[in-house]
Amino acid sequence: ESNTPVMFSGGSAASNAYSTSGTAQGWKDKVAKLAKGNPFMMLGVGAALAAPMVGIIGADGFGLHLFASSTAGKTTTSDLSSSLYGDPERLRLTWYGTALGIANEAEAHNDGLLPLDEIGQGTRARDVFTSAYTLFNGKGKLQGDKDGGNKALKYWKTVAISTGEISVETFLSSEGIKIKA
Repeated sequence: ESNTPVMFSGGSAASNAYSTSGTAQGWKDKVAKLAKGNPFMMLGVGAALAAPMVGIIGADGFGLHLFASSTAGKTTTSDLSSSLYGDPERLRLTWYGTALGIANEAEAHNDGLLPLDEIGQGTRARDVFTSAYTLFNGKGKLQGDKDGGNKALKYWKTVAISTGEISVETFLSSEGIKIKA
């Protein structure tokens, strides 16, 4: 355990969810122990632990999309993973947002975990496509500045855990969107 304080200074809708409760040993004994033998949950915890490492080792950010029928444990897996950082219910964001909103969250979660619940809540498949492509590209939209020139680009490396009842490909193809690599 470290006595060095860490301050979150991002512009996240979930910034008030980062909190400390209990001890690392308590989390291992009472939370992580539940993941033992469950590949879904072990993958989620591994992704959450990898999140702060991607920038340190120079790796790209990445995302996992957990999809299965209702009550299969997708959100529970995301919540278990998020519990490493704070209040899972308040950390859990949604795909129901704009591409700029998702990009802002990605920047605020740089070197961190970004849980996005229920891809089916995205307003339109086209919006989810733009958001996902931007999220995993690690770079914001090029925008002109009102005073001339361009605004500085936003960059991030984040690990996202997304959930839904269908795959991303199925969701996007429902509106005829062809998936890029």
